Amino acid sequence: TVGDGYRDGLIARGVPPAKIDVVTNGVDTDLFTPRPAEPSVRARLGLPADAFVVVFAGTIGMASGLDVALRAARRLREAGRDDVRFLLVGDGAVRADLETSARAQGLDNVLFTGLVPRHELPDILAASDACLVHFRRDALFSTILPSKFFEDAAMERPILLGFEGHARRLVEEAGCGVAFAPEDDAALVAAIERLAADPDAARRMGESGRRYVLEHFDRRRLAHRYLDVLQRVRSEHGRR
Repeated sequence: TVGDGYRDGLIARGVPPAKIDVVTNGVDTDLFTPRPAEPSVRARLGLPADAFVVVFAGTIGMASGLDVALRAARRLREAGRDDVRFLLVGDGAVRADLETSARAQGLDNVLFTGLVPRHELPDILAASDACLVHFRRDALFSTILPSKFFEDAAMERPILLGFEGHARRLVEEAGCGVAFAPEDDAALVAAIERLAADPDAARRMGESGRRYVLEHFDRRRLAHRYLDVLQRVRSEHGRR
């Protein structure tokens, strides 16, 4: 399986633990590597140079629950925090609806890029101050490890995690971000304000995330682990 949550689910259904190995998703740590922010990237995306930028990069689908970003953006605007921008990178089933809603509410602090080439994503993440990883509140999602987390952490960006379960424990263990309850826009705003007020703490979280990813989620290491599993299974099969 690609996570302990899936492993636990199989064990609950009667699969012997000895039959299950966990090889998680991971990240290309050569592509997603820290770099200085390019001012031209923010300018091209319409982001003020002095804004605190929160990026969500991934599928903008029903599961992502990204209306929380719009509600948080409205809260920030009503509180006079014009220095925060949300940048939603990607496409999906609800992107057009979210964009229409943001426009109707006058939320010019929420920007959408649509799909971008994968090789451009590291520069966009480098131009951010924090990365949002969020799924709507559902017991199903408590078992998964979202792959976008690995890429964001590999770029030394602090994580704003709207998740429960295994992903939340991972962020807490790595010390690489702030977790909040899924769909809780007030908690998301509080987390953003906490990071914006303490750049040194945000930087340390980013550095911790990079170290943790290199140790546990480097795709090359995971490939070797997967190969070990396959060789063991082949060896055991050959003895029968």
